Amino acid sequence: PPAHVPAPPAGRSHPPAGGTGSDMWSWGGHGTNNTSPGAGARYHPTAAAWTAISGTGAPSPRYQNAATWTGGELIVWGGYNGVTNLNDGARYNPSADSWTALPLNGAPAPRGYPSTVWTGGEMVVWGGFGTGYLNDGGRYSVAANAWISVPNSGAPRNRFQHTARWTGKEMIVWGGNNGVNLNTGGRYNP
Repeated sequence: PPAHVPAPPAGRSHPPAGGTGSDMWSWGGHGTNNTSPGAGARYHPTAAAWTAISGTGAPSPRYQNAATWTGGELIVWGGYNGVTNLNDGARYNPSADSWTALPLNGAPAPRGYPSTVWTGGEMVVWGGFGTGYLNDGGRYSVAANAWISVPNSGAPRNRFQHTARWTGKEMIVWGGNNGVNLNTGGRYNP
């Protein structure tokens, strides 16, 4: 980049990202030598500039994690640290440039590649890869700072690397892999 533009964060693949409508946020990702940079940044398109995100209180380094923008905060959850799958995370408040840890009580089992959607009040986590391919999850309520389990009765087959989208009423899950590429899915109504 030109000298007047701050450099982008360290190179990485699979960095989960979120956006506010006017900028993009990213945290974690897969770095060199099977490591995670364990850092994040905010990109401002109008200024063509990067701003580092505070690391104080941030989740431990990871990749294959989820990142969800709530409209006011970035939630980072789950992932893999090169040794084990994780089921912890934190909320990043850009106004205060600070992190708040998510509760572990009631959190879904550790996993990498989970899908997440934002409902307007909750982050829904589903699927991924933990002790195997998963077809369960949880809902994290920001207001209650608590987890609610997501039933897997009637859920699509176990999978990871799938797509999930919020319709305004339901989470739609489609595709992914569980040893074979899948062309199935399901709808979840919280």
